[in-house]
Amino acid sequence: VASNLAGLSVRRLIGGGTGGAGGLANVSFLTPLRLAELLAADALPGHPLTNAVLAAAARRVLRRRPEPFGRVADHHASEAAVVALYAELSRLRPETLHRPGRLDEKTAALVGIHRAVQAELGERFYDEDARARAAGERLHADPDGAAALLGRVIWFLPERLSPAQLALVAGAVADLVI
Repeated sequence: VASNLAGLSVRRLIGGGTGGAGGLANVSFLTPLRLAELLAADALPGHPLTNAVLAAAARRVLRRRPEPFGRVADHHASEAAVVALYAELSRLRPETLHRPGRLDEKTAALVGIHRAVQAELGERFYDEDARARAAGERLHADPDGAAALLGRVIWFLPERLSPAQLALVAGAVADLVI
């Protein structure tokens, strides 16, 4: 499902008998993030990346490397821009991250800031796409274990996903649907 609220709503509608006879047994409605969380449990070192940790990393990077923000590097809007930049660029496949940096100097500087934030976070934290990639690897390495954990998988009303999330969901649907 697209969100936890959507899953809860569907569960209540079906379980309450709105669409016919009521009742559900042993059914889970999962977001792609929760699906990745289930499959990648204990597969990644460190801790999940939180907004607070990401903002702190952005502040540290801006203090050390203010360009291209210059005199406004210490403004909270600059921090928010770096957080948004990280959110956008972290969804790229690792092998394609170098491409935007070839466009021009300013774009290269922004890719450099993204890489500096990544270095600041290091191996201590992992983001949603790292978790999705780890879950996809587990799914392909141990499809029987994943099938035992998840059961049947139905993907209903797909939403826009990052490449890592899309690969995970496509793999789960292809490998586990009976």
